[in-house]
Amino acid sequence: MRKALMVSLMVLLVAGVASAFDAKAPISNDMPLTGTEALQKTQDVQYRNPVPNPLDEAVGDTLHVGYTWYDIQHNAQNGRMIGYVPEQDMVHMIYMRGFDAASASRHIMYIQVADASTDAPVVNVIGTDGVDNGSGRSGFGTLGVDVATNKAFPTFHHDSGDGTPYAPKVALESTFVPGFFDLFAAPDPASTDNDVLFPRSTFGPENYIHQINSDFPAGAADATKKYYMRWLYDPANNVLTAAVPNDQQVLMTEVGMNNSSDIHTSSDGSMVAYTETMPRFYTIGEGEEATQWDNDLWLWESTDGGATWGEPLDVTQWIPPDGDLLPDTTAANKDTLRCYMDGTVLYDFEDNLHAAFTTPEYFEFQGTITYTSRIFHWDRESGMYTLMADGTEGFMGRPEVFGETADRPSLYSDPDTGILWAIYRRTSNFGDNPDTTDFAGEYACGEVYLTASPPGEYNGLRWTQPINLTDTKWLSDDAMAPGDAQSEIDPSIALQSDGDFLHFMYVIDTWPDRATDTEATLCPVVYHKANKQELIDMFDGWLPNYPMHIDSTGFFQDPDDWAWNGFFGDNSVEGDGTLKPNEFQLEQNYPNPFNPSTQIRFSLNKSANVKLAVYDLLGREVATLVNRAMGAGSHQVSFMADDLPSGVYFYKLTSGESTKVRKMILMK
Repeated sequence: MRKALMVSLMVLLVAGVASAFDAKAPISNDMPLTGTEALQKTQDVQYRNPVPNPLDEAVGDTLHVGYTWYDIQHNAQNGRMIGYVPEQDMVHMIYMRGFDAASASRHIMYIQVADASTDAPVVNVIGTDGVDNGSGRSGFGTLGVDVATNKAFPTFHHDSGDGTPYAPKVALESTFVPGFFDLFAAPDPASTDNDVLFPRSTFGPENYIHQINSDFPAGAADATKKYYMRWLYDPANNVLTAAVPNDQQVLMTEVGMNNSSDIHTSSDGSMVAYTETMPRFYTIGEGEEATQWDNDLWLWESTDGGATWGEPLDVTQWIPPDGDLLPDTTAANKDTLRCYMDGTVLYDFEDNLHAAFTTPEYFEFQGTITYTSRIFHWDRESGMYTLMADGTEGFMGRPEVFGETADRPSLYSDPDTGILWAIYRRTSNFGDNPDTTDFAGEYACGEVYLTASPPGEYNGLRWTQPINLTDTKWLSDDAMAPGDAQSEIDPSIALQSDGDFLHFMYVIDTWPDRATDTEATLCPVVYHKANKQELIDMFDGWLPNYPMHIDSTGFFQDPDDWAWNGFFGDNSVEGDGTLKPNEFQLEQNYPNPFNPSTQIRFSLNKSANVKLAVYDLLGREVATLVNRAMGAGSHQVSFMADDLPSGVYFYKLTSGESTKVRKMILMK
């Protein structure tokens, strides 16, 4: 019998003594939660360092919205824990709060941040006992947000305390009692007495909440049944009703991997996509047992809003080992990457389907895996795989339990600019400063990184070199102690981050070393926003691709060999890599002639107030498509002319004293 897989990783051992400096007093369990805190510049944040941390490279603004004794928020893929409503400029957030050092009392907190894009946002804690009203024990939540009504739907698993198994529930704030929540429990799967855990949810059009749940049989967490649940929200009565056949959750697979699910809907709600990492032991019989590291990413899709589901697609299709090539283990191993328990799915603003997933290194015949990992992107339109994060470079140490050196991708597609944004977590990379001891015992601290892919033909194919958004490195020569660490974990980016800012959140784990964890520590929950234009200005190169398959299947090769020509590249004016100052580009609509809809693209050099309007031959304005401030970059706007007669029309883009006009033909 071949040896069971062993974890192989070079671990940095940090020798040191407790700091001679006096640390700051522990953070109070009840702060801030008052709603009166002013927004902090990230560069001014002071953590419990014996040496002040200037955070010179950190980007954006932060606000601590709460604290938790239960540091980790998810054992694997995060799902969405934050949403944004542009019209109200409001952020909705949830997090799992341990109320005491043992986290015996554990509940899901719901936070609103009003006036989020201003310099004086206001934090509101809705229900100070948690959305379960302080009953039982709750955790591992995700959040759906209805932008049209500015309403949030926390979803989490909950132990009611009556001896029944954990069950996934959705919380709705009561119409009659502010801060009190009505809980709606998903019906039990048809044949289970197990805990049903780790719900992943998203709110879609037509008032549907789509949810994936995990049925954990005792002792077999790696052969997890996955169920789909759909709720219909009635805003008039503020209630949820089950919208699945026979009021039963729908079995999607019997062999899912732990809590690796994610789910999203298209813009009109007609399509719903669900991703899951699936053990290859069960799908193709690889290895001697199922493990967290030996998986493919699988995709399910419904084209009728979740009513029925098609056959799943194996997105990654790793090439299996070939024992006939032994004793040459290098050749026999074939693909030496596999999916971990991270995988996320997203329909972009044009309803193209994207996925991102974490891939540690895997060597079948050596019986070895590593904590070092990469994150890849795949989209259905191109079918290509592109590296979007590399956790194998730099001098790093072991991540915390359920972690890899690069993991937890979270995607957002910006309709204003066409940019595909991604944040993720990676463990510390010391670069030119190898003496920095950013470690807790043998465990490395994490940082939140950002990358982006430009609009146009390379969307999803080119990804920028990453930006470290947090850079909360430990700068002392002494090893950190419990409570001193600054390890960002579980980042989540808000959908609908329209406007000037990206909105995201994470937890700062103040002691990630669970191998020697002898005391609980209190961990800040952080709301973080970053200006999109500032981020674009910081980009300075592309991250070269890395072949995901040994035979280079689906490998995107850049025709410009990753040469940097500015973020927008050939989409810019005159193709010179940048837009001229105070200029913009207005492209010919497509299709043209059209009936009844067409797309109009334009590019801005910098954020500006713009107006895009359509005129008839007599110069009368027949439609206003845009009339507001927009960010720099490429934009696409749809024009629907079903109420207009056939003929010639003109569309004009105006910004300040500059205008551009093009002609188009409506032919019915």
